[in-house]
Amino acid sequence: VAATDLLVGSTWKTGIFFGFGSSHPYLSDLDVTTPATPLPMWTTDWTDVDFHGITGAPTLGWLKQSSAWSWIMATSSGKASTPSDVYLYLIDAGTGQTLTNGKVKLNTGTGVQADQAYGVYGRPVLVDVDGTGDTDRIYVADTNGRIWRYEPKQLNPAPCLIAALGQPIHTTPSVLVRSDTSGNAAVGLYVGTSDRPDEND
Repeated sequence: VAATDLLVGSTWKTGIFFGFGSSHPYLSDLDVTTPATPLPMWTTDWTDVDFHGITGAPTLGWLKQSSAWSWIMATSSGKASTPSDVYLYLIDAGTGQTLTNGKVKLNTGTGVQADQAYGVYGRPVLVDVDGTGDTDRIYVADTNGRIWRYEPKQLNPAPCLIAALGQPIHTTPSVLVRSDTSGNAAVGLYVGTSDRPDEND
């Protein structure tokens, strides 16, 4: 599960967020502000026709769009049993509703960039590049060995393929933000490749 304090309307709450796996492709939550009496925070579990389910938890973060601040969940479309399109979802953590333009197809374009995949096993990584406390970039690694970057605060954000390793990635990338020789923020990504962990060699 993932947990955070978040502002829902004008009320601070503590929420936990979790997935049910591929057999029940939904995300759900509990309001545990009062631990002895946990309650659902949303009116219904979240799902989407292209969501295959995740076995872990979504990634939680803070996002500013225009002048509005939101606590968000980021999840991929999950691992798929057959080659499928790969999606990133941005969801309001307080309401369980997909943000406007919050369903982002990653495998767009031509060639290797457009290929379908067996999905994403790791979690999206939310990165604060400029040190202002909210999300500037999101990175996703898929089973085709591709690493995608998405910058949700841009005027017309679009996914960008930044690496194609040629070997499957089944883990969440590690990220390090540091300064380059000019003093500008530089993002380093560290990943490992592997066979599918849920199949026998």
